[in-house]
Amino acid sequence: MRPLLSSCPAERTLNLLQGRWKIFILHHLFAGEARHSELRRSVESSAGPVSQKMLTQELRTLERDGLLFRSVTPGKVPNVRYGLTNIGLELRPILESMVRWGYDYELNRTCSVTQPTCLLGDEMLKASRE
Repeated sequence: MRPLLSSCPAERTLNLLQGRWKIFILHHLFAGEARHSELRRSVESSAGPVSQKMLTQELRTLERDGLLFRSVTPGKVPNVRYGLTNIGLELRPILESMVRWGYDYELNRTCSVTQPTCLLGDEMLKASRE
C-alpha cells in the first residue's frame, strides 16, 4: 500500500482499492466465494488478461488489508477459495455508487454509455431498464 499523504478516510479507501485488478476481484467476490482459477476467468472476462502472478499479488494484498479471506481445504489437491470478509462486503454500496457515478459521468459527457463489463454495472443497467 502506498503511504498516505493525509489522515483523510477517503484517501485511505482509495488506497485500499488502488490496483488494476482489485475492483474487478471485489465485484466477482460479491457473488460469493471463488477459486483462484474462477476469479481469473471472471476478471479476464471483465477487464482483459491478468497474469497469475498479478492476480495472486492483488489477492494477497486484499487479504492482508482484511478485505478478503483465503480458506484452504486440505487434500491431495488442496482446495483454495477466496471470499469477502464483513469489511470487504461493506464496500459493495461504495463500488455501486462509483459505478453509478461513472455511468452518469460518461452519459453526461458523451451522450452515450459503453456497455459495462463489470457485474455491478450490468446489474445497474438491468435495473434502470426495468
